[in-house]
Amino acid sequence: MRKLIASTFVSLDGIMQAPGAKKTSGIQIATLYNQADEMKRLQIGFVDVFQWMTGVQIGIANIIKESKLPFFPIVNASF
Repeated sequence: MRKLIASTFVSLDGIMQAPGAKKTSGIQIATLYNQADEMKRLQIGFVDVFQWMTGVQIGIANIIKESKLPFFPIVNASF
């Protein structure tokens, strides 16, 4: 874990239960809401939101803003 700014991590690596980070690499898990600007690997939650992603989202609502398929329910992926 790197800097903590106003309860939001700038960069996280590994397995985490954190709802928000600028850059995330590894597995991000949340019971309700996940959000990150950049994500690599896997995100699991009820609602998953990324600006940019390389990996897989699993949840009810999965959003990758900079993707050819920005929204897809249950599973969404971008590589």
